[in-house]
Amino acid sequence: SACLVGSEMCIRDRFKNDYALQSYFLSTEYGFGDRYFAKASIRRDGASNFGLDNQYGNFFSIGGGWLIHNEDFFNSEAINELKLRASYGSVGNRPSSLYPYQGTYRVNTQYIGIPGAVLNQFANPDLGWEKSYETNIAIDARLFDRVDATVEYYNKDTSDLLYFVSLPDITAFSGFWENIGGVKNSGIEAVVSADIIRNDNFNWNLGFNIGFNTNEVTELFEADELPQGSKIWKVGEDADSWFMRKWLGVDPANGQPLWEVVDPDTGTRSETSDYASATPQFLGSKSSPDFIGGFNTSLSYKGISLTANFDFSKGGEIYNSSRELFDSDGFYSTFNQQVLKDGWTRWQNPGDIATHPQAIEGGNNNSNKPSSRYLEDGSYLRMRNVTLSYNLPQLVLNKLGVSNVNLYVSGDNLFTFTKYSGVDPSVGGLGGSASLSYPIPKRYVFGVNVSF
Repeated sequence: SACLVGSEMCIRDRFKNDYALQSYFLSTEYGFGDRYFAKASIRRDGASNFGLDNQYGNFFSIGGGWLIHNEDFFNSEAINELKLRASYGSVGNRPSSLYPYQGTYRVNTQYIGIPGAVLNQFANPDLGWEKSYETNIAIDARLFDRVDATVEYYNKDTSDLLYFVSLPDITAFSGFWENIGGVKNSGIEAVVSADIIRNDNFNWNLGFNIGFNTNEVTELFEADELPQGSKIWKVGEDADSWFMRKWLGVDPANGQPLWEVVDPDTGTRSETSDYASATPQFLGSKSSPDFIGGFNTSLSYKGISLTANFDFSKGGEIYNSSRELFDSDGFYSTFNQQVLKDGWTRWQNPGDIATHPQAIEGGNNNSNKPSSRYLEDGSYLRMRNVTLSYNLPQLVLNKLGVSNVNLYVSGDNLFTFTKYSGVDPSVGGLGGSASLSYPIPKRYVFGVNVSF
């Protein structure tokens, strides 16, 4: 609490949280002959987040490594080091809410000027731990005393997935926490770093990494699919799948927007210019990328060095929600509108084949409302950083009476190559929606580091 000096007014604590965690664990390690290594652990965790019958969970891990290059039979001039490692284990996850199994109220409301409380969270006393079981298998190698490489496979299977399920307003509850199902993530990651040139005066190093990940909803306890706003959880599909009205383009006859209607009984598909009649549906597209990665290079010649880092992402669709405002076909007529990209066209006359509906003061049949119209490819390549530096020679340092002086100039996020029409494809809001989030800034830095 805090009180104003010289005043009887006092501001007391507005919030108070009370929760408890308890853990017991045992860990052991073993090594033999500088060739074989093993480690195992087991733990029991308890948390007050869960119902009284599900507060504790048991988790474990086991892993091992084999230094193959230390075996007597191994004899290779090309391979300096070779290691095989593998592990398997489980962890438990808790929800972000401190009291997810309890029914809660909100007391920050009123009725006709009288303070009151309303229902907020529906109780779920059976809520329990979310459990993830992960397998990792990897090979580490050093080749020709110049190249370091790692290739790793992983498979993470999550069950009893924790999720806040929203409820309709008519229930008087905002929603409740539930163990809704399972998700599996698997993929391969590879990292390579090589000294291309290495001598007393000049060194050149290159590095590259890439990761492929696939995820899949493996089970849902209540149904085969669970729509949640603009996303949907659907068994057998990516957990980041989009769920919204499907955009079909512009009617050439009158310039009105078109969406898809799906008959729930026959599955017949048709077109409509009435947004309310269009069918929210599973689109078969996702926001998670096909792969991500980066590469870097470092060059040095005597006291001069140059480093550069790049990162990239391929695939995955981003919902550019800023276009609802700035590409609205006249709905927000007082807002500045974005310039159409190359290949985009505006309908003007009957028969026009256009990407954008006719612009009308006040909007064109809700054409700017959420739909797949604003889903865009989120692929990009970015120069993350480039730095040029120079270390003063020892002769100059001796005259200055210092041990080191480094002069440098650096630039961050100088270039981004992408087809995405928004400001920054790597800044995604909730659910893979790149909206008005502040983009990663471009920055230039000039500096001097002096050591005495």
